[in-house]
Amino acid sequence: MRILLEGARVLVNNRILRRADIIIDEDKGTIDRICISPPRSEYDIKIRLQKDMIILPGFVDIHVHCRDWNQKHKETIETCSRAAARGGVVKIFDMPNTSPPLNTPERIRERIEYAKTRSIVEYYVHGGAPERVEDLKEYVRVGVRSVKLYPEDIERLRRSGEIERFLKICEEDDILIIIHCEDIELIRRNMEKIPHEFSNHSLIRCRESEISCVQYFLSLLEKYNCRVHFTHISTRSSILQILLSRSRGDISFDVTPHHMLLTYDLCVSNVKFEGICKVNPPLRDNSDRDFILLSVIEEVVGCVVSDHAPHALEEKLKDYDSCPPGFPGLETTSLILLTLWRLGLIDLVDVVKLYCENPCKIVRIKSPLIREGERADLCIVDISAEQIVNPLKFLSMAKYSPFENLKLGAKIVATVLRGRTVYIDEEYLSVFSK
Repeated sequence: MRILLEGARVLVNNRILRRADIIIDEDKGTIDRICISPPRSEYDIKIRLQKDMIILPGFVDIHVHCRDWNQKHKETIETCSRAAARGGVVKIFDMPNTSPPLNTPERIRERIEYAKTRSIVEYYVHGGAPERVEDLKEYVRVGVRSVKLYPEDIERLRRSGEIERFLKICEEDDILIIIHCEDIELIRRNMEKIPHEFSNHSLIRCRESEISCVQYFLSLLEKYNCRVHFTHISTRSSILQILLSRSRGDISFDVTPHHMLLTYDLCVSNVKFEGICKVNPPLRDNSDRDFILLSVIEEVVGCVVSDHAPHALEEKLKDYDSCPPGFPGLETTSLILLTLWRLGLIDLVDVVKLYCENPCKIVRIKSPLIREGERADLCIVDISAEQIVNPLKFLSMAKYSPFENLKLGAKIVATVLRGRTVYIDEEYLSVFSK
């Protein structure tokens, strides 16, 4: 079956074709032709897209939490993947702090098999820091070449004296280290002297805790040539340190839309419950927020992630100590980036680099491309549609957001994976029913 997508704008080779037709070979799951007005003999079904629609490569999110297993009340792989598809995301990387955690080769293998029949998008995992450092070599054998370090993992490896052996194995086996960089000892000291209130979250998990952790790892990389990726960086100083140290090796970092656009005060003014705004690392002040946004605009940041971290709403309504950090983001991240484009702050090419091409380079997988013979992993965007973030309409189980009521300048019309539509916005069903 060949399907013609007719009349849309298409992003090809980093430039927008004002009008092009794409023929998808649904059986092969590939892009058969990119052309203008092909003869009827070349396709079986024609779908005429509206003039304000644009076809982009599907997005890639390398930092999500799909929960499931013992946390099905928060999210499942199925609902997580549906949220991804609604955001135009065709590939996701699940974080290992599941319950039970993905910190053994056997459990990683089990998770990958479990997801095969549940995820409607392409699913990958990052391994967790194993109890036995030598198990990292087994990760490679089950097809995982990335490992996530949380603050507690860093502390354990430092205290046990295993941190350098950990780095040595990662260097030898070319394993990407993804770091949630916060100094847990400094945070504990702050917790002893600072009142436990939501408004103090950025003081308890202070800027210095991230900055000192980044400094520590950068000093280690003077000795070990590892691939290191710092995730959800939240401070100006951390970004500057990383940029100055890139000559030491393969070092990258990402930021999130919430650290790019929000402060705690701004978030609290927009939501009903303070707990919704709790996230690690915390939302910072205006200066850090503005610097992160400027870094995205000036193309200093190479990658954006959602850090989609859903919890049950009743958990987010608890007191400060009991409230878990994080909120959903898969259904808003691409649209926030597209809104920045619509506002003239970044180019459309940069949107694709930030949330597709560069994430794939970091984790070393093939990036979705709009090119003849390539897999048809696409998202179709209506750039004339404006919408207000309404969490009650989320496909994620977590129906709340720090971006509630934010005006977005685009809408995902449909998401295509391997030539098959995995998501269609209900408002556009008539377009695809021809």
